Amino acid sequence: MREQVSFEYNRNVKYYKPYSNDLSSNLFTFLKVQTECEGVKYQFVSDPAGLDRKVLMLSCDSLSENEKKVRIQFSSRKYPLTYFKDQIKIFIPEDMRSAMLSYPKAITWFSIQGSWCQFGSKTGGTEQMYSGSANSLGISKPETNSKEIYFHLLCRRRHCNIHTGLEEYDALNDELSSFPIKAGGWITIEREWKIGNPGICKHTIIDSDGEHVFSVDAYNCVCNPENEQERYIEKYVGENPYNFCYLFICKIYTSKEFADYCIKKIGKCYLYYKDYIFLEGENVNAFDLQ
Repeated sequence: MREQVSFEYNRNVKYYKPYSNDLSSNLFTFLKVQTECEGVKYQFVSDPAGLDRKVLMLSCDSLSENEKKVRIQFSSRKYPLTYFKDQIKIFIPEDMRSAMLSYPKAITWFSIQGSWCQFGSKTGGTEQMYSGSANSLGISKPETNSKEIYFHLLCRRRHCNIHTGLEEYDALNDELSSFPIKAGGWITIEREWKIGNPGICKHTIIDSDGEHVFSVDAYNCVCNPENEQERYIEKYVGENPYNFCYLFICKIYTSKEFADYCIKKIGKCYLYYKDYIFLEGENVNAFDLQ
């Protein structure tokens, strides 16, 4: 009989200090990823609501023939988080909403925020890849002839198949918001995420109509290493195995086809963001299995 994978936890709860960035002049506290897009990618511009300040605009205004998708994103630097809560404000321009509604297909892939948290390997390298949890918040047009656009929240678990070495996804849960997205004004997004069963994958949306709580059932979608042991026989996990968590605070991640449609119709594919706040976070290497 093969030995089960070993977990070695120290009872140590680390809390991370709050921080903020108004996204008006610099992004030095974040990691930027800019791929699959030419031309303007981000810049600081006047607030589209007419306020006397600068805000961050993510924008793709040209594409090369070889590109297959568009991705412009900023993430917080990687921390081994088991819980976090943060907040940001987003502005969807009226012409982007119009482009989405006139697009001759449904829109199921237009991500504006997300997170990816991994645990299990001592180095974080793929040769020791263990498991991870991912969530994504996007904008969706559920049907070709939809009259409104909605938020789309997705939560899923990812792991490495120890027999093939290939990444696999399972336990997918997703929800479409019951309320439409309001364009032309600032919307506050507060998200909360926590590992375990039951986990937490919740977003609170505040717009001109008030507060909307928007969440998915995170059971089995947010990784909990205490429940993963049988999958990783003979794989050493190590001590306090939470390796990293990328919080993608703002992004545009979508198909080349849709981005190209926006560029041809309104000149660019773009969104505005401002006032990012990391409210709280912790790393709990504290499952007491003895």
